[in-house]
Amino acid sequence: MNNDHAKTIFQRRPLTMFVVLSYGISWLIWAPVTYLSDGDWYTVRWLTAIGSMGPALAAIIVLRLRSKSDCTSDPRQSGRRILFLAVFAFAGAYGIWDALAATGEVWESKAAWPRPLIQSDQPLISPGSLSAINSIAILLNALLVAFVVSRAKSPSLRIRARFESLIRWRLGPWMAVAVLLFLIPLAVGCLVSIASSRELEWPIFAAGGLTPWLHYLARISLFIFLFGGANEEAGWRGFALPELQTRHSPLVASLILGVIWGLWHTPLHFGPAYGGSGWSGLAMQTMLGTVPASILLTWLFNRTKSSLLAVWVAHGSMNLGPKIFPFGGAAAIVLLLMVLTVVFYDRMYHRRFSSDGNAEGMPKADK
Repeated sequence: MNNDHAKTIFQRRPLTMFVVLSYGISWLIWAPVTYLSDGDWYTVRWLTAIGSMGPALAAIIVLRLRSKSDCTSDPRQSGRRILFLAVFAFAGAYGIWDALAATGEVWESKAAWPRPLIQSDQPLISPGSLSAINSIAILLNALLVAFVVSRAKSPSLRIRARFESLIRWRLGPWMAVAVLLFLIPLAVGCLVSIASSRELEWPIFAAGGLTPWLHYLARISLFIFLFGGANEEAGWRGFALPELQTRHSPLVASLILGVIWGLWHTPLHFGPAYGGSGWSGLAMQTMLGTVPASILLTWLFNRTKSSLLAVWVAHGSMNLGPKIFPFGGAAAIVLLLMVLTVVFYDRMYHRRFSSDGNAEGMPKADK
């Protein structure tokens, strides 16, 4: 297949090629995780994070091959390099600090759905045993997240147009909305459970007390926001959602993307990352997780004028929530009510884009 033929396929079927590449890149990296980790959960976490870069890398590849010649000369070259180096230095320094801080710990979040915390009989990392694979995984994650974020200043007009909102900080009150969007149903659900005298499994007690929990929370928060948001959102909301909304209403686009997003996690449910939860865990995550989350993230994305930073923060907050609050049936009901509210209040069942991608009655962010 020559280069021109490849570009033709990416130009005619960009969304299909994006899904194929997202699954292919992620699944190819996730497949050997069990073998490479050798039972070391810390290695599992970092290798899983590398695989989660699939959607962002797929979006960059499709956008690059889809465009014929849309590169500017050079006005943002130095800014791109500075942004890359800054993100790489921060992410790399965090990874090294996290590894040193984690030595000897005997518990960790394994993201088994829906339990947020699972006790471990062995240390997360034994003191002084940071392996070569861990070091490589940490540096590779730092390189990849720096590469993705620096596309906000890409010389490619098409890529820059999709990614520049990653560094658009002026969101006003919408930043608070992004932070609280997925924490609210968990907090309200806890209050309902407490009021009805139901027993809850609080992460703070699984951690062994307030001090170790706060220590862990500080570290895992940085990990989640650095390596658990931009890597996915640059693809799901940065590329796939705008493509889907040119053909469907925001609601239908969200439902389609929610299923694609959920099934993308399939290998994780059959390996150590999600505790071997299997098909039942995958079905529960898709129905109670990615589909309703996709609707809320679409609403936030459209309301903030397509801000990837907003959905990046919200995605991180969603992943962080179970480390703070226990998840239960009451939280799921509150989440469903929030989804119904935004769907009907914003009339997300109406199509808002024309076939050429121009907005038709698109809701705008408040000033």
